Amino acid sequence: MQVYTKRPGETIKELSKLLYTSADAVTPINIIVFDLQSPISPEDLPRMILTVKEKIAELDTTKPVAVSGRGPIWLYAAIVHELHYFPAVLVHDPRIGFVVVETHTRTFRVGDVVKIQ
Repeated sequence: MQVYTKRPGETIKELSKLLYTSADAVTPINIIVFDLQSPISPEDLPRMILTVKEKIAELDTTKPVAVSGRGPIWLYAAIVHELHYFPAVLVHDPRIGFVVVETHTRTFRVGDVVKIQ
């Protein structure tokens, strides 16, 4: 599994194809993108979470974080759990944008959608 990150204020650049947006787009939030290189099983989860934790250290924990990537729901659930201390956690839906699924701030509400353009 490859894991990529972007901090608020950075351009999407090489992640544009994975995020279905312009390479020139600037993100207002942290983004974690995972790219599975092969099929995975639940036994892989501890190793994958360690990889994600290493990448979390690169992010601004005072800003919301979004998760993107194609993978099983149990992988998403485990990643979201690791991000619970961020002000808000969003998941990517290529059709509509980043959807808030967890929040600890009044700035975001569950169900809000953030678009990166």
